[in-house]
Amino acid sequence: MIAVYRESGVVYLAQTGADTKADAHSSSTNLNPENWLIWKIKGTPHALGASTREIRDADLLRYQTLFRGSLNMTKLHTVIGPRIHQLLGEYKRLDSDGDARSSFVFAKDDQAAFIQYNGAVRMLSDLDASDYLDFLKGFFALHPELPAEKRLIKALQCCMLEKGFLQAPIFVMNTKTTTPYCVKDAL
Repeated sequence: MIAVYRESGVVYLAQTGADTKADAHSSSTNLNPENWLIWKIKGTPHALGASTREIRDADLLRYQTLFRGSLNMTKLHTVIGPRIHQLLGEYKRLDSDGDARSSFVFAKDDQAAFIQYNGAVRMLSDLDASDYLDFLKGFFALHPELPAEKRLIKALQCCMLEKGFLQAPIFVMNTKTTTPYCVKDAL
């Protein structure tokens, strides 16, 4: 599960470890950011990317310069979307309908967007997620006193309990520092 939260000009991305090669029983080497589905976009300051499903898709995009400058709908439709489709096609990562196996989230400064499997694009609201969005919104409404990043982590912990995961790390990045970190014992 990927969750996105925007506050005070910063976008926070968080991913539950249950969606990656890294899980609560993994060694610390498997908790390496190279195994996460969120990453800093190469060559573009204050920019992050995320894959909602496939680590191989994330690996293909992690080392690419997908865009420079601002993030807007025009660039998503004319630069980023076609570049992703081209890369995934070259590596046989598209299904028989030409759709990607993953959806993607991109964030730059205070903007965030979602590119769906079929290439449809939408800009994200202040709080968005690949799953359990109503649950996240409820948690955020009940706990406005928590700092942004901590609120996002706690909300994902509750979502993991709801999904039945007993333990899994949570991986977090934001567009201000782009420094990844992991909450190893999230529950």
